[in-house]
Amino acid sequence: MKKNVASLLLLVMLLGSFASYATPERGQLNTELDAFIEQNRSRVPGAALSLFTADETIYERIIGFENKEDTIAMSEDSVIDWGSITKLLTWVSLMQLAEEGKLALEEDIRTHLPPELMTNFRYDQAVTFLDLMNHRAGFQESLVNLFVPFGKNVPPLEEALGTHPPAQVFPPGTVVAYSNWSTALGGYLVETISGMDFADYVHAKIFEPLGMKHTAIRPDLSDQPWVLSRRRNLRGYSSNGEYLPDGFMSIPLYPAGMAVGTLGDFRLFAQALLSADENPTLFQKAETKEKFFSPSAWYENGVPRNSHGMWHYSFSSPVVGHGGNTAACSSQLLLDRKSGLGMVIMTNQQGETVFNNELPTVVFGDFTGSPYYDSLRPIPTSFVTTARSVFRGPLKFLSIALQKMEESDRETLWSYSDSDSIARIQMPYTDLLELTGFSLWIRLAAIFFLIGGALYGVLTLVLGGVMLRLIRKFRYKKRKMTPICRPWRRWNYLASAAMMLLFINLGILLFQLLLFQPISHYYWQLIVSALLLLAIAGLTVSFFFLKKVPETRLERAKTLLTYFLLAGVLFTGIYFELFRFWAL
Repeated sequence: MKKNVASLLLLVMLLGSFASYATPERGQLNTELDAFIEQNRSRVPGAALSLFTADETIYERIIGFENKEDTIAMSEDSVIDWGSITKLLTWVSLMQLAEEGKLALEEDIRTHLPPELMTNFRYDQAVTFLDLMNHRAGFQESLVNLFVPFGKNVPPLEEALGTHPPAQVFPPGTVVAYSNWSTALGGYLVETISGMDFADYVHAKIFEPLGMKHTAIRPDLSDQPWVLSRRRNLRGYSSNGEYLPDGFMSIPLYPAGMAVGTLGDFRLFAQALLSADENPTLFQKAETKEKFFSPSAWYENGVPRNSHGMWHYSFSSPVVGHGGNTAACSSQLLLDRKSGLGMVIMTNQQGETVFNNELPTVVFGDFTGSPYYDSLRPIPTSFVTTARSVFRGPLKFLSIALQKMEESDRETLWSYSDSDSIARIQMPYTDLLELTGFSLWIRLAAIFFLIGGALYGVLTLVLGGVMLRLIRKFRYKKRKMTPICRPWRRWNYLASAAMMLLFINLGILLFQLLLFQPISHYYWQLIVSALLLLAIAGLTVSFFFLKKVPETRLERAKTLLTYFLLAGVLFTGIYFELFRFWAL
């Protein structure tokens, strides 16, 4: 009873705080937005943004270039990638089908799936539609063919889902790990339940009712030829403003991020979400929209985290929405239902943050003004790794990455949870898994052996031969020395080369993944990793079959150090499954 009373008091205080926050007057907003844009316009190649209510556009600016090299300016006809904001089309579609009684958000999605799309389901617990929306279905990150060069044949959605299904590594309903594959699976469920192709469904149930005539969603953009022709004109740029010649990509898991369109269409969709309940467009019942915006997942401390696929943001006012990034563009959709304001932002820059992240604070205030800000205790300063990673298969080495949390990292909504025996820091979009004991030491050891082995290999191969000759020459002047055994020297050189080559190969592989390269570009590197690991295993075993022993202390110490590093690299490779090139 005391807990309930305390929760009620907290709720009243929070509601009072929300009610007390007031956005600036429109004239002041326009002035502040203009000032921000003029101050920062050189930091983005091109941008289009709009501030609006459900019924009118308050502020709109289109700046910069869709093609800097040919000085082609951005315009109202420019089309830009939505990126992951496309996911909202999937969640709206599922909410529409739930409204029609064709599905229940709490039911197990497996009742609607064929067996071939459930081969990666590891746990017996139900995976619900809400689990998909809240990104807690338990699947690891899916990186294989996330993007493919535009113009390449893209398989149907069901085939794309079944080609490289990610492993289910967490029990459903527990860990939040942002998932493109889960969202695409949601799009496929729209197909199986509605009986319509996903793109056809979106056009019929969302785009056409809203008058969105300049937005496409298919991987080849064939559903809107005008959009395709305009998208060919758009150039994408890196975070430092360099042209990305390979920025125009297709997304086989297209319900998760393929939508492309004009700023006007983008705003129409956002306005439909913001519109009054008595003027339904996307949903037929006011209750459906209320449910859509109501929290479906909370942080451990009771703060709302997700509303049926829309994330809660760290501003002064209670904002929900979604961000998006592709290989060439970035975007943002933000809605504050209490003030009735919405904002959409589109840029042709990869991972852009000034306009997408900083500009909205002019309208919605920064996190220091949030009623949640002072209630957050200091964030645990522990080592963590993101749950949005790979934990099975040959790309498992990506989970080696760890970070040390700092007090400054609390500048966003967060909470700590150790429920389901999984200690984690809950952040927007994903959980950060707390690393202690073996899980921490295995990663620290892996970093040590991979980097240490590579550096040692370079020193041995580049400097070792010359240095040993100089030392031997200096020492031989004083007393006669037995020549160093050649088999041991060869073994040292081979072991050093293997460790160095494995590290270089993993570095190239990581670089390919960061560039969103298709699997055909790096599959051979997975095979090379497996072969190098096999060679390292052979060298580790052969250590015990070399009969002669180095006679100098220096050579014996060097050989033992080589073996220690070699054995560590072998253990790291086996633990992180670098040999499983077939298991993608």
